[in-house]
Amino acid sequence: MNYYDILGINQNASQKEIKNAYKKLIKKYHPDIYNGDKSFAEKKTQEINQAYDILSNPETKKDYDEQINYTPAEYDNYTNQTYNNYYNQYSYTENMHDTVSDNIVKSINKLSFNKKIILISVIICLYIIFLIYSFIQFNSLFNKSSNDFIVNTTSTQPSTIYNDSEEDYYDDEYDDLDESFDINDYISEEALQSLYQKYYTNEYDSYSEFREVISDYIYYNYF
Repeated sequence: MNYYDILGINQNASQKEIKNAYKKLIKKYHPDIYNGDKSFAEKKTQEINQAYDILSNPETKKDYDEQINYTPAEYDNYTNQTYNNYYNQYSYTENMHDTVSDNIVKSINKLSFNKKIILISVIICLYIIFLIYSFIQFNSLFNKSSNDFIVNTTSTQPSTIYNDSEEDYYDDEYDDLDESFDINDYISEEALQSLYQKYYTNEYDSYSEFREVISDYIYYNYF
């Protein structure tokens, strides 16, 4: 029995006739409608779907017509085996997916109301944990970038931020920083104080002077 026989049409049937035959058979044999053996209905529906998948596509229909019209036995055996393997694999994959999905839905539906609430709560908790983890990772990456920035903008040996050849930074055009610039957006106050205590206490009269100088340095070199 070929696909035309399954749909009850001849090989010269139009696409409209193929579609109408498919709809008619599905309405008759669909497991949710069929009054007889459900396993038979499922098998019959699967055959109808396979036949329609091939015949409703002009390209696959053309290939299929060539195969059923070609008579050598060795070719028929080869093509039949190829198509059988393809549809067996396709049907297995589709049935496996449907089975897993149905089992999940059925398992959830069997749960009591309290267990459903617990399941939803667990899912929400896992989502919150994921968000917290992502925030921690981002914060860690940001702190690392800040530390690298400090290392790249300071010398390993204690020295002043400006040397004598850089006194032009104190020209009138650099007297005031942009009001929107805040050094703490790039280096934390704790990091600045640690840097001052470690390297620059002997170079500046106060921490505020050091903070102002390094703010000027970063602003005019990077912005």
